[in-house]
Amino acid sequence: MAKKKKKLDKYQWIQLYKDYFLQHGELVPSAKELATFADSEWVDLKMEFNNLQQLEAALVLLYFKQANELLVADEKFEHYSSKEKHLAFLYVLTEKIGVDELFLSDFLHKKRLDPGFIMQVLKLVNSQELDWTTTEGWAKGTLDKINFHPKKTALINHALGCLTFYLKDTSEEKQDTDAFIEKTTDLLFKLTDTSTLHSAMDLGKFLFSRRKTAFSWD
Repeated sequence: MAKKKKKLDKYQWIQLYKDYFLQHGELVPSAKELATFADSEWVDLKMEFNNLQQLEAALVLLYFKQANELLVADEKFEHYSSKEKHLAFLYVLTEKIGVDELFLSDFLHKKRLDPGFIMQVLKLVNSQELDWTTTEGWAKGTLDKINFHPKKTALINHALGCLTFYLKDTSEEKQDTDAFIEKTTDLLFKLTDTSTLHSAMDLGKFLFSRRKTAFSWD
């Protein structure tokens, strides 16, 4: 009797996707093709990911999760300010992606024509509990009810922007990336910490609370 094959977990499927890409120089065309490459069953892949695009988004998310876990393991991290946490995260993230720079550069270049991919990445990363994306002082209770965290979304978008900048950076020892991270983070926190933005949040909460009365056509 043939020995039953061990089922692969999410991390192994992601690594196999990367292996396929590095061997063939192209995106995996289908979930069935990846399963064949893995000498596994298509249904086993479906147990871990709904579709190939979800796997691809999880591939990007993994870099975020690994960077976040490294930061949390540092006892000093919890004492950092929000800005310090974000800066630390960005530097750890660029360090993590640096190991796979050639793969990620080619992979994201090919995925740039897939608008649904970027939306899937944003949705997936936003759904995670990432310690670096703190939202203190942002009416968290209300934001949880409407599932909308503008500061968290801004931090995630900024991190993705820094990731893209890093992969395109040809400066010596990525000096331009360091400058980009410092300057854009400084601007981001100045913008998100202004009284004007807090006023906008207050207005947003008011409009949301009246959505079924003053702003309803029923």
